[in-house]
Amino acid sequence: MIKKEKDMILLNQLKIKAKRKDNDKWIKGFYIYDVITKSHLIFTKGIWIDVKIIKYNGIEEIKSKIRGLYEIDKNTICRFVDVINDEEIWENDIMEIGFKRYEIGGKESIEKWRGVVKMINNKWLYYNEKLQSFYMFGTVGFIKVGNIFDNPDLV
Repeated sequence: MIKKEKDMILLNQLKIKAKRKDNDKWIKGFYIYDVITKSHLIFTKGIWIDVKIIKYNGIEEIKSKIRGLYEIDKNTICRFVDVINDEEIWENDIMEIGFKRYEIGGKESIEKWRGVVKMINNKWLYYNEKLQSFYMFGTVGFIKVGNIFDNPDLV
């Protein structure tokens, strides 16, 4: 749902994570786009505002600072997908799945494939360029091994 309040567009009910611009650390919250400054922001649960009233030449001016609102790198925005094995899974996470293979003679081997979590046609898919995309049907066999921003070498 999109709400426009004053000069910000709040995309509520869209839990995301992204890297903060000021320290390059991950932060989780809800996405806001500021149409005036063209800033991509996340606000967290603990949002609050410091307000100071300053008088200068008989004119009162209100200065405010919002805490719990952070500017983010729009290129690192990841939407929340699910929880698998007690771990949050996000768009752009790298997942690994192992398959048992039986060769002639009954010898068993494990083949591991890695792919990136992507939204395609309104469905969350595990995508591997070498193979075909397939749906993430369940939690069996999937292990999160990283994400494309912090661990691009794992893909």
